[in-house]
Amino acid sequence: MYPISLDLSRIRILLVGSGEAFSRRLDQLKEQGATQIITFQDALPESHEIRQANVLMVVGLDYETSAVLASIAKLQGVLVNVEDKSDLCDFYFVSFVKRGDLTISVSTNGASPTLSQEIRSYIAGLFGEEWAGIVNFIGKKRLEWKQEGLDNKQVSDRTKEYIKSEGLLDSTSPAWIQGGVLYDDLAGEISWNEIGGSVPPETSNLQ
Repeated sequence: MYPISLDLSRIRILLVGSGEAFSRRLDQLKEQGATQIITFQDALPESHEIRQANVLMVVGLDYETSAVLASIAKLQGVLVNVEDKSDLCDFYFVSFVKRGDLTISVSTNGASPTLSQEIRSYIAGLFGEEWAGIVNFIGKKRLEWKQEGLDNKQVSDRTKEYIKSEGLLDSTSPAWIQGGVLYDDLAGEISWNEIGGSVPPETSNLQ
């Protein structure tokens, strides 16, 4: 399996199913930006309706019905995901942690969704909400360095040096967070709000 990120606003999704699983998946898709969703709740689509979609998602249906829908979709070049039926799937959903522009994904390729969720929870404890501000700050630094004329390799090297010098990925609490202030070797003190931090350091899960 090759992990990718999809812009859900650009693809047509056909969601078929019933029960709470259907409502949960619909809410998830909307939360992640899906705008072209065709829904069949407690009803089944015709072949020509499946053909109009880019992706078919099936939730809350029995195996036989799901298999028929998946077969029709695959014959028409439509990608398929059937919840809890990995052998019918062309792709799997991942568990993920999102902190602003930072997204960390976890997948077991359908082998154990529960394990994925547990690993996701563990990672969420390591990368708290403050990482949205951290990524935003480093992104601004990258633009500054490029404006100074550094090439891609130099920017990459400078970024690695900065991450190491500030202890961003150390196992202990980052030394650069002190009393709500980020201490930047290049720019001096920068307030927590200035880098876009959404929570004060004392609530960080990195401790």
